[in-house]
Amino acid sequence: MTEPKDNKAVKLPFISTILGPFALVFSGGMRAFILCMIFAGIVTFITGITGNLSTCISENFRIKYSCNESGIVFIITKILIFAVDVIFIRNWIGMILEDKKSNWREIFTPNLRDGKIAGVLLLLFASIGVALLALYLLYARQPNPNWRIELIYFGVVSLGFLVPILALRFLGYIASAALGEKMLSPLTIWQKTSGNMFLLLSGAFAMIMVMTIIMLNLLQFAGGAALTSNLASAWLCEFVCSLGKTITIIMFANFCYLLNKNLS
Repeated sequence: MTEPKDNKAVKLPFISTILGPFALVFSGGMRAFILCMIFAGIVTFITGITGNLSTCISENFRIKYSCNESGIVFIITKILIFAVDVIFIRNWIGMILEDKKSNWREIFTPNLRDGKIAGVLLLLFASIGVALLALYLLYARQPNPNWRIELIYFGVVSLGFLVPILALRFLGYIASAALGEKMLSPLTIWQKTSGNMFLLLSGAFAMIMVMTIIMLNLLQFAGGAALTSNLASAWLCEFVCSLGKTITIIMFANFCYLLNKNLS
């Protein structure tokens, strides 16, 4: 992708922005299904061997099967899963959405594209962290008797809630990184997404709501599976949960892909 000469605002399509991320979940047919199964299996293996199965939410299961109690191991597990998710996003956008051919070595070998995707995701997490910090500062503050100072403090700190909202405008960078395209400058992205903030926010809200429903159901499923106190069923439960989480990642990748495509 080359830097466009026309940086005027682009009117994003309503249907594509709101419903596109869900419609593209079923893209790719059998190849997409196999890709999801493989990566869900990898995540299941990582969580299983490190003692971080979803069924470990049950205290009885934790005691019976010696779930991981080490914070360091937990962090390492999350880092490994994050790396796997990044590689999956790259392959989903490239192989499934863009129908690019890749051999097995290219699929699983980390490359510079993965590093760029990870960088954008970390910045996104940082923007969410800013909003959480703002929430904490408002919650933990001691009210100032001077209403002017109190109002200024509230107004300045509340700006932190806007950071992740504004970050939505730059999620197309993830698709650009996955496809190895030249990334548009932040100013160009800002200009081209002008006037679309409400639409982007609506699309993200719809996506997050569906993701939340899926994750809550997976949590309930894992809690129920933990009652069986059977290690084999726990691993099977973990695979189902990993597959469900993969669907939420797909919706997010689709959102990024459509934004990038509509701005190109």
